[in-house]
Amino acid sequence: MAQNTGTLVVAPIRPLTDIMPIATAYSSEIKGGMHSVADLAARNSITTDRREFGMLVYVISTTDFYQLRQIYSPDVSDDTNWQLLELGLSASNTGDWQDSVIAATFGDPSVLVPSNGDRYLVLSGAGAWTGKDNNIVEWQGSWMDIVPTEGMTVRDDNNQGPLWVYFKGAWVKQEFGGDPYIENTIDYSGSLTIGTNSQYLVYGDFEINGNVSNYGEVVVLNGSITGTGSISNLLSGSLQQVDMLTDVYGGTGVGIVSTSLSTRRVDINLIAGTGVSLVTGSNSTVISSTYIADSSFPSYNIQTAETVTIPAYKQMLIYGDLDVDGVLDIGTFGKVVVLNGDLNIDAGATVSNIGNIELYALMSETRLGEIHQSGHILGASFSAGGTYAVTLGATYSDLNYSITVTGEVPRTWSLSDKKTTGFVVDANSAAGFTQSVYWQTMNYS
Repeated sequence: MAQNTGTLVVAPIRPLTDIMPIATAYSSEIKGGMHSVADLAARNSITTDRREFGMLVYVISTTDFYQLRQIYSPDVSDDTNWQLLELGLSASNTGDWQDSVIAATFGDPSVLVPSNGDRYLVLSGAGAWTGKDNNIVEWQGSWMDIVPTEGMTVRDDNNQGPLWVYFKGAWVKQEFGGDPYIENTIDYSGSLTIGTNSQYLVYGDFEINGNVSNYGEVVVLNGSITGTGSISNLLSGSLQQVDMLTDVYGGTGVGIVSTSLSTRRVDINLIAGTGVSLVTGSNSTVISSTYIADSSFPSYNIQTAETVTIPAYKQMLIYGDLDVDGVLDIGTFGKVVVLNGDLNIDAGATVSNIGNIELYALMSETRLGEIHQSGHILGASFSAGGTYAVTLGATYSDLNYSITVTGEVPRTWSLSDKKTTGFVVDANSAAGFTQSVYWQTMNYS
């Protein structure tokens, strides 16, 4: 070892006796170790020459301990590196409640560029995370492990809403009610339970890679069930996949599928499971089941002693009838939308801001075909007198319908013998032609 320079002390500095009231060295004069200061300003005033990473400082004014750690920079003079040090069973990362992680994830961390303090929950690891399954890891120049204990809880910053809890040797994602986040993807380790008389409504494909236990209704609008997981309809649980008609004018990201001219297709298929009671009404089919209190899912049957509140800028969407026996409290800026159903308010029930309820009837393909009909006539089909009798594909209930005729040759087209089953087109000319003539009808009843 090289010879040190300066005044060399070869014996420890000690008080004369154990009862001497003066310390061997003042905490403000030592390098690193443990310091005691009056306030945070005094902490930040500790000279750089007396600082070392790992040193502790007790701040008298706040009764808190701080540790100097290499968090934001390798510079010991950087005051942002002071970290509040919590002690005892409630201390961060020493008990059941953990600091949040960036993500609960799988795989190899080689794709990451971590910063000091970055934390992940490793559900299944590879590469540098091999052997770290179920551990919480934190980057401190290398991946440091926190081994979970029963009941340990952590929040995933990339997945709003649920918490992860270590339960019987595995991490379980806890879902919460009140204001649920409707997810159209259930991940590989995820699970979802829909209570009886509750509805889970998804627009577009519903990708299930985990497990869904359905005691109520799952309704998928304009999409399919995809993924490698499973959905189980339990007790009165049912699944409905509905191809619904979007607005005829479209919009951003809206695809409109025509079947013929301006008609649209709406297919509705109700599949009943064991214990499901289907009651068919004029516009919809109601699935009867038992209501579960405190459910976070929309209820289409509000019981007598129940109050359902729709806060401002929240929307309750129901497919089928909405029966109100209790209280439906709609905020000034809340909204309730009922598709293919009726609003049934029983005597004694209360509905506030009823003007915020909108009812829509989605037309079936059959009804659209009755309202709007069209066809064409080959020119050679006209009689010698220039007339042709058109027979409608669907009989109208009355004569309250319009007729439009367009030909590929100039003629003064006229109509006669209008009936609920058809009409006659007159070319008003005996001169023959072979070009097509097109007709359309629209019913207004």
